[in-house]
Amino acid sequence: MARNTLTKDQTTEASAADRKQRWPSLRTLAVTKARTMLADLINVVIYRGERVVVERRGKAVAALVSVEDLDFLEKLEDRLDLEAARTALAEAEKKGTTSWNKLKADLGL
Repeated sequence: MARNTLTKDQTTEASAADRKQRWPSLRTLAVTKARTMLADLINVVIYRGERVVVERRGKAVAALVSVEDLDFLEKLEDRLDLEAARTALAEAEKKGTTSWNKLKADLGL
């Protein structure tokens, strides 16, 4: 289900432009540098609780976050999915639905 009206590219570009203003302490590294420091970066995430953004050609492409942050994001995503499903069910109850057999017949299948 669509959670956002922006495409991934637009979201990435918007966050790249705003990231340093919103979170000046956020660590950002190029992929090549992050590759050579991966073990150290993981320790920074685990023990300091920092988030690390990885960029390719100046564009954010990935982030290293703690498992706790990931769990939080998953729960948030589940909540948004549940709200969208409830909205869709309410709309179906209001507008009605079409049976599978009728839909196939209408499409000539």
